[in-house]
Amino acid sequence: MIHRKECRIFYFLEFQLVTCKRLKAKKNGYIGYELKDGEMGGVGSIAYLACHAYHDLHGNNVTKCGIDGIWRPKLGVCELKPEYDENFCKPYESDEQPLLKYNPSPKINLGTIITVICQPGQRLLGNAKSKCTGGIWKPTLGKCVDKDKITSN
Repeated sequence: MIHRKECRIFYFLEFQLVTCKRLKAKKNGYIGYELKDGEMGGVGSIAYLACHAYHDLHGNNVTKCGIDGIWRPKLGVCELKPEYDENFCKPYESDEQPLLKYNPSPKINLGTIITVICQPGQRLLGNAKSKCTGGIWKPTLGKCVDKDKITSN
């Protein structure tokens, strides 16, 4: 008579939830995320890079969270458009400010501040001042409108 001994082996597998770390902020850009299975940074999540105004994207604008927790491919960078110079600003241009005139077109030093002064009977909507910062004007200037054309809520 043969006796069979039965041996059972149990394997316990340990799973770890894989996620990608939040990407570091990009200079002159914004990173937006698309959720995967309701989670930001879960495997398969997608991140998008959008550049601020006056900047061009160099490289990839989309990346995906891999099963190893690494974003691939690497996102590109946002660089100031070639027609701008980080050391100077171009004259402020705006259809809302038709009285801005420059002759000849100067290079305006960093730190220069421009101010909107409205005519009597007008009121400013928006920012009164803008500063030359990194080759661009921040924030955008407001505009002067007739006081009688403004409605209050």
